[in-house]
Amino acid sequence: MVEEAVHLLRMGPPGALFAYYVGSLPFVLGILYYWADMSKSAMAYEHCALGASVVALLYLWMKCWHAVFAAFLHAYLVGKDVPVWTWDRIRHLVVAQIVLQPYSLILLPIAFVLTLPYGWMSAFFHNVSYLGDGQHDLKTVFTRSREQAGLESGQNHRILLVLFSFGFFVFLNLATGIFLIPHLFKMLFGIETVFTLSRWCFLNTTFLAVLVSVTFLCMNPLIKTVYALRSFYGLSRQTGEDLKTELRRGKGGAGWAAALLILVLVVNGLAEERDVDTQKDVPAQKLNEALDDVLQHPEYSWRLPREKIKTTGEESGFFGSFFDEVGVTLKKAWKPFKKLWNKFLDWVDDLFPKAKDKPKAQEREWDWRTSLQIVVFTILTATVSLLAILLFRKWKERGIRTHHVASQAIVAKPNLNDEKVQASELPWEEWMALARELMAKGERRLALRAFYLASLAFLSHREWIGIAVYKSNRDYLNELGRRSHALPTLIDFFSQNVAVFEAVWYGLHPVDEVILGKFQENLHGILRIETTRREEAQAA
Repeated sequence: MVEEAVHLLRMGPPGALFAYYVGSLPFVLGILYYWADMSKSAMAYEHCALGASVVALLYLWMKCWHAVFAAFLHAYLVGKDVPVWTWDRIRHLVVAQIVLQPYSLILLPIAFVLTLPYGWMSAFFHNVSYLGDGQHDLKTVFTRSREQAGLESGQNHRILLVLFSFGFFVFLNLATGIFLIPHLFKMLFGIETVFTLSRWCFLNTTFLAVLVSVTFLCMNPLIKTVYALRSFYGLSRQTGEDLKTELRRGKGGAGWAAALLILVLVVNGLAEERDVDTQKDVPAQKLNEALDDVLQHPEYSWRLPREKIKTTGEESGFFGSFFDEVGVTLKKAWKPFKKLWNKFLDWVDDLFPKAKDKPKAQEREWDWRTSLQIVVFTILTATVSLLAILLFRKWKERGIRTHHVASQAIVAKPNLNDEKVQASELPWEEWMALARELMAKGERRLALRAFYLASLAFLSHREWIGIAVYKSNRDYLNELGRRSHALPTLIDFFSQNVAVFEAVWYGLHPVDEVILGKFQENLHGILRIETTRREEAQAA
């Protein structure tokens, strides 16, 4: 079918491809412009609705011209002249394409994701392009397109597999060619382009859209022609239009054969009239065998009715017939493997020939064939045993569960010399512990900062302040004054510690035992205020 479609495109009327590209090129250029505009333009939002409307109109324009393309192919297939376009025919064509084709934008992507119904959906919309050429009304186009979509479903899916595979390599060839063209211009003429300056410029959606569009323009005429042939042959099962066309054209000597057959029949009839007694009848059995032999030829076998499997007196249905064909295909695919398996069993039997098949004189002989048989049998036994052991181990390990040991990440101690350290990095208890460690090491300045961060963490934990990077010490003091104005002692303790910390950390005051002790006393005073409040609340 694909080969015949290629020849039909080559030998068909030149107006067919002209009509196809008159409809397809404006749509492809329009959608590429719309794609680029929506991707790059700063005014894309303003152009979106108008651009989408224009692309939709160009899509309907393209589908109408696809029907014209199919009409040219149909005229060539039936051996007629170029179709005559009347106003009624144009009106029927436009109505059929505008009403039915827009559903392909919704149904085909869904069917492609589901995979199984895609073949029937694709065939249906291609049949609409062929049958909706203006010669039939909308209802007839829909009914016949649906009937032809279910015809020869196995052939339909095989055609799609072939065309998709071929289209994939066409896409790769076009991508390679477009990629190399700028480099050829640079090598031959020294012309620099964006693509030669940066090879990664090809990795954008516009380049991908151009590749898909060019592949569509190359592949879609062939796909349309294949489905035009499927529809033509499918309808010819009822009308016999293909046989009439062959007789009119005399294709493949059919006209001469028909004339010769008529001549033989006439001569045979005259002979019967002259001498009925000498005429010998052809045996019915030989005639049936000759007819069966002729009907097995590919040009006649496809016209025979398909044998349908019936279970309880009813047909298996649309999906049932599909799965029946899948089962038959799988059985055919299994036959070569079954033959290999039988050959292997015969080979194993040949390794150990029966003693009764040998002469008695050779029963006691020990030759090299016997040694080879023993070696082969030993290797096979060892292989089967090893596989059995591995399977047994896997079966035992299937119930063993791996216990994951929960691990805790070790939190690194903050670097107190870094000005970016925040009090929220550790809880206030850990800041206190870190300050005591630094005091034990004699690092009083760092210990003072750790105590100060502990006070901030404690006040944040009690929701009296909120820790943030942009806040200064004065911001914390003002925020504490707003939120805890009922606790003046708390504000005094914290303000004294802020003054000491700024004098030591940002000034030149040394840290001695007296300053550090006073700082700790104020900090413990802050902690005791919270404890006192809690005790008073419990007593009340």
